Amino acid sequence: MAITGLQNQPETIEAIPDFDASTQFYTYGFDWYEDRIRWWMLNPKSGEKIVLWDYQGSTRGIPQHRTYYRMNFWHTNNWSVETNPLSIEKPLQPYELEVDWMSYEPFKSDAK
Repeated sequence: MAITGLQNQPETIEAIPDFDASTQFYTYGFDWYEDRIRWWMLNPKSGEKIVLWDYQGSTRGIPQHRTYYRMNFWHTNNWSVETNPLSIEKPLQPYELEVDWMSYEPFKSDAK
């Protein structure tokens, strides 16, 4: 199923000059509302919030109950992409993820 309309916002994101997530830390986050989830990152030079995805589709795709906050990074060598069962590939090299910090702040308003 293709993601379109309200499910696919923004349709494009302006490139950040010299962006390389392997060379420095960047701040990423998400805002969870009853009717949408908005994932974002901060522009490292201006501090401006860049919306990466503002999901406003079916509430079936939006958690409606509180849950645990988890973060993980994984790659498997025996699980294919759902849309291409022949896509199984082993990583070419070991992968690592380094996290500088994590935090959680409950919303203080209903502003969107």
